[in-house]
Amino acid sequence: PTEYLIKFANECLEEKFENSGLVLQDIVNQAGERLGFDVEYGLYQGSSNTIGYDGIWQFNENINIIVEVKTTDAYRINLDHIYGYKRKLMDREKIPDKASFLIVVGRKDTGDLEAQIRGSRYGWDFRLISVDSLMKLVQLKESLNDAKTVNKISEILCPLEFTRLDRLIEIVFETTQDIQLESDDEIFESIQGREEDEIIEQKSQPKEDTPKKSPVKFQDKCLSLVEKKLNTDLIKVTRSCYQSNDKKQGFLCSISKEHKGKSYTKYWFAFHPYQGEFLNKFSESFIVFGCGSENNTILLPFDVFKQQQDRLWTTEKDGRIYWHVVIYERNGEFEWKIPDNDDFFSLDRYKIIA
Repeated sequence: PTEYLIKFANECLEEKFENSGLVLQDIVNQAGERLGFDVEYGLYQGSSNTIGYDGIWQFNENINIIVEVKTTDAYRINLDHIYGYKRKLMDREKIPDKASFLIVVGRKDTGDLEAQIRGSRYGWDFRLISVDSLMKLVQLKESLNDAKTVNKISEILCPLEFTRLDRLIEIVFETTQDIQLESDDEIFESIQGREEDEIIEQKSQPKEDTPKKSPVKFQDKCLSLVEKKLNTDLIKVTRSCYQSNDKKQGFLCSISKEHKGKSYTKYWFAFHPYQGEFLNKFSESFIVFGCGSENNTILLPFDVFKQQQDRLWTTEKDGRIYWHVVIYERNGEFEWKIPDNDDFFSLDRYKIIA
């Protein structure tokens, strides 16, 4: 989990044990992976036959970053030497000419190093970030929903010309819109005591006098059960999307509070197109439905979900569309309501037995 990476990074900077700088180099590269880059880990020490970069971060053909990790900025950095990495990498056709540099330093007070970069001929090739801010960027990424927003945030690590601020404002605006997606889901899931056809007709927020209940939070416990069942470790990609440590399996985790009826309990979920795009990237993927608590965790293969998806209700709002998923619990048995023909699909075989 990212909180452990942050803890380890702080230990490298504060305790200064043997080879702490090399450990920090690996942690920084792992942060690059968490931000969605394809990362090539550099050598701990270069030689006459090797190139001494600390890491190469690539995202499609548009973003190529050569990473240099420094525990401190107490000493001047030989920018000519570091820039030589780029020439050698270009000769080996590993990076394009437009590749840039990112220096990651342990301290926030980097005024001397900033001045050195600005005063050099490489001012437009280098960017600088502290380890603390890099980790905050990872945490921000994990709080978002749509990977497309995450990709735009990663552009901040590249040299950008901000005389005109439109591009920066666009990144801020789309990040805010992304966070609003989660609020919309909470509003949808908080509409209690109404039949599904009433939800489709209204497609609106609860009345102002409807008290808003605190959202349920047991997602991590559901995912722990999944890890145990599949014997894998999960890495957080966005707010609700995860991948296995080997990047072969994708997971969407969605949870709902109980909505009590007279003879049943309902659980309501929303499924968004961007979530489908994420799950489709993997050879094997699943949707994890947490119904009321981790004790009712359902691990549904995404292929099974897609077979029923076109038969579900949808809502369109502000140019966005999402699908309604309604799960019923009767006498300890779980059924997914398929409204197209008022059918019920048993989910008991997919429930994880703790």
